[in-house]
Amino acid sequence: MGVRREPVLTGLIPVIIVLVIINQWVFTSPSLYEECEEAIEQSNRLICTINLEELAIACKTYAHDHDSVFPDTIQTLLDSDYITRQTLVCPNLDEQVANINDSYVYIPGQINDSYYKNILAYEKPNNHNGEGGTVVYIDGNAEFVTPYSEVEKLVKETRQRLPGVKD
Repeated sequence: MGVRREPVLTGLIPVIIVLVIINQWVFTSPSLYEECEEAIEQSNRLICTINLEELAIACKTYAHDHDSVFPDTIQTLLDSDYITRQTLVCPNLDEQVANINDSYVYIPGQINDSYYKNILAYEKPNNHNGEGGTVVYIDGNAEFVTPYSEVEKLVKETRQRLPGVKD
């Protein structure tokens, strides 16, 4: 006596019906759609914050291995396996086509003992529709800063504190 099996499609019909109902409900309710988009944007900002914190950790680990000096480029971290390519791409960009320099800007020329408020890296303005951007400080703390002009101000102050920079 064989085991009677339900056709796979029969088991999927209730799931398909639920998905169709959810789809209609989400996309016919503008406020719910906006809330979903806002939640996605918030999660993408969080991912960028984590990415930049990981970049800071990679820089500190590199500095530990190289006489307290941070790398000259992000590519150095990639080539030495201190960080992965995925960490260097904002989730709002297409990871398959994004260049490692499309999402974040790294400020070289710093060391472990640089001023704690120096920006180590920051997001480019279009990552989050120009609303602001995540910055990571030399001490590894990261935050989303608004408006984006404030990010630019923090970066300018950092560059002015670096030796040899005339701004």
